[in-house]
Amino acid sequence: MSCNVYTLRIHPWYKPCRCVAGKEEFLSYSQWNQQLQQTFEAGFWVSGDPGDPNEKHADLVHKKGIYKDSYGASNAWCDYQLRPNFTIAMVVAPELFTVEKAWLALEMVEKKLLGPLGMKTLDPDDMVYCGVYDNSLDNDNYNLAKGFNYHQGPV
Repeated sequence: MSCNVYTLRIHPWYKPCRCVAGKEEFLSYSQWNQQLQQTFEAGFWVSGDPGDPNEKHADLVHKKGIYKDSYGASNAWCDYQLRPNFTIAMVVAPELFTVEKAWLALEMVEKKLLGPLGMKTLDPDDMVYCGVYDNSLDNDNYNLAKGFNYHQGPV
């Protein structure tokens, strides 16, 4: 990650901050980068181990050995959906991932999401998966009409 965005005035109006003891504290991009590297896997890795202290909702784990799609979603089960989004993060910020866990997650993506034409956007085993995508479909099915389900599985 580049820590020079603020220093070089590429985005001079924004500095990351955190709240410490009720007081706002600004971080340098270097500090922010370091904090992300130290905490990413604890928040996003799904071990599947019910005793994992980092796992707040072990009962919602559908697939283990993956990275969460989100953190703190309004519907907690959404955090545990297997989606290919973390593969992009692996390319952009590989320093956030440990090699062993990254390979486990990539193997799961290959097994469950990779198809002959590309990546599915959601695991076919997920309860909201729908592999049908037709943007011209104009019916009263909210989950399919006008291509609504583009993010629910189709390649």
